[in-house]
Amino acid sequence: MGCGASKGDRHDARNSPEERRDVPPAAGDPVASEDAPPAASVPRIVIRGHQLSQPCRSVQWYCRYAGLDVSIQYVDLGEGEHMMPAFLERHPAGQVPALEEGDFNLAESTAILQYLSCDDASMALETPHERARLNWYFAYHVSTVRQLTKACFELFLFAPPGGDDVSSGYEQIKPILQQFDAMLATQDYVLGPRLSLADFMFAPEIDDLAPLDLLAPYPHLVRYLERIAAVKGYPETHAGMADAVKELKEIKNWKPLDLAATPAADA
Repeated sequence: MGCGASKGDRHDARNSPEERRDVPPAAGDPVASEDAPPAASVPRIVIRGHQLSQPCRSVQWYCRYAGLDVSIQYVDLGEGEHMMPAFLERHPAGQVPALEEGDFNLAESTAILQYLSCDDASMALETPHERARLNWYFAYHVSTVRQLTKACFELFLFAPPGGDDVSSGYEQIKPILQQFDAMLATQDYVLGPRLSLADFMFAPEIDDLAPLDLLAPYPHLVRYLERIAAVKGYPETHAGMADAVKELKEIKNWKPLDLAATPAADA
């Protein structure tokens, strides 16, 4: 999948192994002031986002996986920072994640992932069929997977304490869980035998359902997430998410759904 420019035309985002630096800590950690004078050590690419956003974590995870020299900067969605004039001037849709590189701005996690991975041989797709499958997943992710997992997780986040917060959301997403559980019974990753950008999108979405005890009927999805947890950058990117959900469950006095009444599809 082309990126529209050669390595020489755009920047060489990937550091050589001996120069590779870890991505700065995610969400909320201090970053260099925008008013500071330019320095050789200041990354050219800025990724703006929020740790609770699954698409933001997809991009942050890829940056860590690939060893990219970027600055990850926190956007306070709760305070409406993404709707402030300074943010909207560069990103009129008011969405995160958002990429900035000099005067170049880019939104949408799938577009950002494709841009960042342009020179990444490990993510290269060699055949038209492979590229078509990735394009299919990106479209399906936006139209279906993202919408349903987002609805389910947001029901948990924003519903008042008590009751079955996510029951209606789970009923919507259950066919998707069944579909991917059956798919992952015969292959290790979303598109086949090796990791791809589709996994960088899919895994953070599904992983948010695990602390809600929604994946027990789907053994192949559980094993998939175990494989993903061993991929470089994933543990650091998702550190603290399970604990945060656990704390919220206690605050809400949340009670797990009876999944025995809603079994997974026959494998």
